[in-house]
Amino acid sequence: MFRKYYNKYWDKCSPSPHFFWKKELIEKYVGKKNNILDLGCGKFSLVREFESKNVVGLDISDMALRGTDLKIGKMLGDINDRLPFKNKTFDVVLLVDVLEHILDPIFVVKEAKRIVKKDGLIIFSVPNSFNLLNRLYFLSGKNKEITGSCAPKELFHDHIRMFSKEILEGLIEKEKLKFVAKHFYIPKNFRENKKLETYGKIVSFLKLHEAMPSLFALSFFYVTKAL
Repeated sequence: MFRKYYNKYWDKCSPSPHFFWKKELIEKYVGKKNNILDLGCGKFSLVREFESKNVVGLDISDMALRGTDLKIGKMLGDINDRLPFKNKTFDVVLLVDVLEHILDPIFVVKEAKRIVKKDGLIIFSVPNSFNLLNRLYFLSGKNKEITGSCAPKELFHDHIRMFSKEILEGLIEKEKLKFVAKHFYIPKNFRENKKLETYGKIVSFLKLHEAMPSLFALSFFYVTKAL
C-alpha cells in the first residue's frame, strides 16, 4: 500500500529551491565523512557529490530508486521497520523531509541513532507546519501547507505528522543528541505562489525567519551529533 502510494507521489515530484538550499547545507556539513545513509532518499539524491564514498540511499519506492540520479547503494526498504544495518555503521544519517511522512518518528530517530557511529551526524529537515502562512490558511478553513507538496491538488496532504520548532527540538533532546547547527528556511522567491513574493522578500530582508523561526521559517534544518 505505502509503496504504491509513494510510487505515485514521486512520479509527480521535481526539485524545488528548497531542495537546492538543503543540498548546499548537506555538502557543507558532510564534508569528509565517508559512510553516508540517506533515509527516504526518494528520486532526487541530496548526496550525489559524495558518490566516491560509501553512500547508501534507502526508499520504499522502487520507482523513485529506478529514477534517482544516485549511482550506487540503492536499497529498497521501509524505514517504519527496523533498518537492515548493524549498530554504529554510518558517519552520517540523513533524515531530510522524511519524519513528517512517518507513522512513528520516535522509532525512526532511535534507529538512526542506533546505526550512526559515536560522534557521527544525524541531519534533520522538516517543514514548519505552524508558520504564519499555514496558520492563516487554517483560519480560513483551508487544508494547505505553504511548504509545498508533490501533489498540491490532492484532497489530502501527504504529511501525516506536524512539526514545530519545539516539537523537533523536543524529539532531538529526547534522544539525547547534541545540537551542532540550526538553519531556518525562507525562499528567495515563492515559485509556486507569486502572490507571496513580497512577503518572502520582506521576511528575508528583515531576517524574521532567523529572529522568530517558529512563526516565519518555512522549514527547519538541524545538524546533530550522536554522543
